[in-house]
Amino acid sequence: MNLEISTGKRIVQFIRHAYKRKRSGEDYFKFQRLQGLLIIDTLKKYVNLNKPLRILDIGSGIGGYVYELSKLENLQIISLDKNPLSIAIKNYREIVQSSPKINLKNVLHKKAKVVFNSKNVAVIEGDITNAPFENEAFDVIIASGVIEHVRDQKAMVYECHRILKKGGIFFLSFPPFYSPTGGHSISPLHYLPGKLPFILYRKMHVKDHESFVYYGLYKTTLRSVKRLARGKFRIIDINPRLFSFLKPLLKIPLFNEVISHHVEFILTK
Repeated sequence: MNLEISTGKRIVQFIRHAYKRKRSGEDYFKFQRLQGLLIIDTLKKYVNLNKPLRILDIGSGIGGYVYELSKLENLQIISLDKNPLSIAIKNYREIVQSSPKINLKNVLHKKAKVVFNSKNVAVIEGDITNAPFENEAFDVIIASGVIEHVRDQKAMVYECHRILKKGGIFFLSFPPFYSPTGGHSISPLHYLPGKLPFILYRKMHVKDHESFVYYGLYKTTLRSVKRLARGKFRIIDINPRLFSFLKPLLKIPLFNEVISHHVEFILTK
């Protein structure tokens, strides 16, 4: 995968992978890898990824973000997931060196469960609302498509503030609930009331792959995330993922909730 292409071709590539993502675990992994490259492309504008950094990826899922980050030198990537997927770890094993392992002595609480550890990637089983990490353990935190699946979002933001170093970058992104993709895989069914969207989703989605488990959805908007971040982080930037020409429209109240399929908050402590 290559981002050194025109914006038009990049958008076509993104739409093609998004359309195919639910066909198989491999297709979903390719889609996540493409999004991982987009995240790296954005992070480079705010942080020097060429120097040694410890990065936390929250809710890594099938592992596409971690996979692409692991290709960059000098980075240590820690994956935190409530349910680490075996296919993700299999993908990590194919690209990372098994030794020496990341020294987690001053990073983890003693009772943290280490599922996988290699030269530059470690996988920890745990919950971000009660993060198993020491204070100020990370230079960069990535939470892409996570917060809308977290019931206690206030606790998540609090914990991310606690474990991020002063001056560090918190990359927080999500599809605004009222946007056409605000329901993730159940879109546009998320506009329907009650439990009906989930009933329909269970009848429609691929059932034979561990990466297609649906973890629930909590209404998350630009307004609600700004409110959560206030007092904890300074907002450096708010960007629409990929469709950069939409950025001026994110300043228009209400309209900004529907115009972008995915919004990226760049926060600092």
